[in-house]
Amino acid sequence: MAGFGFGFGSHSASSQYAVLGQNGAPAILSPAALWNGTEGSGFGGTPPVDPARTTAKPACRLLVPQNQFFTDELVVGVWAGANFQGSMLDNLGLEKVIVHCEGNTVDVLAPSFYLFADANGNPVRYLGWWAVLKHSGISGHAQVYFEAVPKDPTMQKRVMGPYRFSPQAILHDYQITIAATPAEIAGVRYKTFLAAFNYLRTQSAQNPRITVTEAGNYDLLAMNTIYSGKGYCRIDASVPFSIKKPGFSTGSARLFRPRYDGLWFSGDNITIDFHHADAFHHENVANTPHVFDGIKFTDTGGDYYTYLLGRKVTFQAVSNSAFFLECNIDTIPNPCTLAALVRGCLIEGVSNDIAQNSFFIIGTTIRNCNSDAWRAEIPAMTVQYTGPGATATLSLAGGNLTNNRVMTAKVAGTTVGTFTLLNTEAGFNANTNYTVQNVVSWLNSLAGWSASLLDNSRYAVALAMPGTGGTAMTDVDVKTQKTLVTMLDIHADLWQHVGPSENRIFIGNTCYNNAVQSLFIFNVSRDIMLINNTFHQDPNSPNSLPLLSQISLAQSHLVVAHNTSANQQLALRTDVGMTSDSYCLLANNVWPNIVWIGPTLTTFVMTNNHIFENATNPVGATGTTIGGTASTLIASASTGNFAPSGPLLSILKTPVVRHDTAGAERTGTAPPGAKTLP
Repeated sequence: MAGFGFGFGSHSASSQYAVLGQNGAPAILSPAALWNGTEGSGFGGTPPVDPARTTAKPACRLLVPQNQFFTDELVVGVWAGANFQGSMLDNLGLEKVIVHCEGNTVDVLAPSFYLFADANGNPVRYLGWWAVLKHSGISGHAQVYFEAVPKDPTMQKRVMGPYRFSPQAILHDYQITIAATPAEIAGVRYKTFLAAFNYLRTQSAQNPRITVTEAGNYDLLAMNTIYSGKGYCRIDASVPFSIKKPGFSTGSARLFRPRYDGLWFSGDNITIDFHHADAFHHENVANTPHVFDGIKFTDTGGDYYTYLLGRKVTFQAVSNSAFFLECNIDTIPNPCTLAALVRGCLIEGVSNDIAQNSFFIIGTTIRNCNSDAWRAEIPAMTVQYTGPGATATLSLAGGNLTNNRVMTAKVAGTTVGTFTLLNTEAGFNANTNYTVQNVVSWLNSLAGWSASLLDNSRYAVALAMPGTGGTAMTDVDVKTQKTLVTMLDIHADLWQHVGPSENRIFIGNTCYNNAVQSLFIFNVSRDIMLINNTFHQDPNSPNSLPLLSQISLAQSHLVVAHNTSANQQLALRTDVGMTSDSYCLLANNVWPNIVWIGPTLTTFVMTNNHIFENATNPVGATGTTIGGTASTLIASASTGNFAPSGPLLSILKTPVVRHDTAGAERTGTAPPGAKTLP
């Protein structure tokens, strides 16, 4: 999972840290004397404040979840950086990061790698700005802020927080077990999560621990009342077990919805199986978030099994903004939408969008993800008008897969019938306006019309003419027999941002053998970092190589640096409103091609990029080199090895980021792209 490419992490209280701060010593911090154990009391009424943004700010995001309890020490940190006059080589463009804890501060003067064991005992490390919180003898709940101070005096600082961290005399206020068959012992052992959660809620537990001791499948059923402690309900296991629904159900029963916010699942004995489930629910964004730490996500039904004769239309596999730490995630759709942090995970074999509008992804491998089976056209029915009318047409209004699509049959230009198609659960249950068979039956009820069923495995809202990409049908001539297909028009994106976005980071990720639009920055965005990532598209996918990575709309302080793309070009879309400011930077990337679509921007700084043979130097770029192909420049992109090879090794440029995706230091000059060494 996590590698060395801006990758390693911390989540436990331990003095056995390996983190270097200034002068080789860790930055250690405790609350000030004024703090009495109550959140905010140590600041004397004047906590740090994030200024209203009037110009560029550093990007800054947590590398560990907030709301953790600890008894001795806890390592906390952020990744933070900013463009400093065209480079982040010196200190990631920052003077320092100031960590505030209840009236005390410590200056972290340089980023460093932090090495630790993840939830499954595997060594991982992440580059960040790290500090150690120390329990000073008083227990309670402390507020912590991180203040990123840019080198560029024309930028503003960014203050993140308050985040709650809680020094405590005892780590877990309650410890209980779950086993399905032994008799329950009140306050000690329960058969179900529902019973365990209800007990902890009635005790007002703040940071309890549940250990599952018997293998099997367990559901997460809803309590009558929403509950969340100040810390987490930690869930681990001494044996392998699955969170899984017992079978197909309808409505809200398809949710994992315990109504207990702030669950922390830990260790690879835990699998969350989305078969017969739509999503994992979190009730209130103000409550403690869910954390998934070293566990497995899957769907044992497979990504391509039909669900109500379609696909799961799950916008978020986990609602609100969860933390995913060193997890294995496969098969489930839209796994990391709006995630607060995706750190050191392995994501593979999923369809739909992978991480739409996520805040921070670091050190993660994303591979073998595509939606090809859904987009494949299946011949579903034939239709022909054989009556006396001189002309006959069939149309289908509405977007692919949308509810209330209307099919209209016309003879000699006059409507002879309409049929409304549904995609709802109620429509499925009624089975009158839902399936392809329903459409065939309706057409056969019209005088002079003849239809035959070829395939009924998908719902009728997926109908389309062959080769049209699932778009609406407009008055198709059916005097001669026509075949309609079903096609689920899924436009899969890897890191997509739509709607206004600020302070987002995508760094040190390895992405290969996918069929997705790698980058889709289609929004007004501010302070966005895309650094040291690698991208490769499956050349055998019919839905892969025509795609473009795209940047559009208004951009402020967008940094795209030291990325390597093997076979998907980058489009700068001024035709749909892309603008930029002087803080934007596109530097030291390896890309097949970088193209303007629309007028060029003089404010967008492009420098020292390398593009492939037959590409054209984009207008306004400086230091561009051209030549080679993916096979001559990259070791083996299709297997995830993006090391520079052949002629790329001798194309040396001044780097703008010190460490590459593997953690190697770039000194002097180095090949462009995400990796430095062969």
